[in-house]
Amino acid sequence: MKESTLRDFFNGELSAAKLELEVMACAVGPSHDPVGFPIESMEESFQVRPQHLIRILDATLAGELSPSALEKVASILMASERYLLVEKDNRLLLQTCFHWTTDGVTSLEDVEGWRNWLSSHKSDV
Repeated sequence: MKESTLRDFFNGELSAAKLELEVMACAVGPSHDPVGFPIESMEESFQVRPQHLIRILDATLAGELSPSALEKVASILMASERYLLVEKDNRLLLQTCFHWTTDGVTSLEDVEGWRNWLSSHKSDV
């Protein structure tokens, strides 16, 4: 998978269905990569904002992205050197992705809870 695929989704240039296919297709089999599958890096950095994570959650709530894909996306964001999750010493987005990868997002109730939480804190970033 290419990191630019996720960036394109964040920018509204790629559908959630295509993101799901990309993430789930490459997440099969053993790998020595930190996220469990190979990722092709972008050349430029991309500042992740709360609205980007909310976009992922909205796609999951709409049934366009599975909770499993959401967790894999969080792993990609955390492992990447190009996706910037910390801004001005605020670790809100980094902590959110960490929880998605360690605690899991197993139900739509979890997704809705994270969406509400991020929406209420997006002005903090």
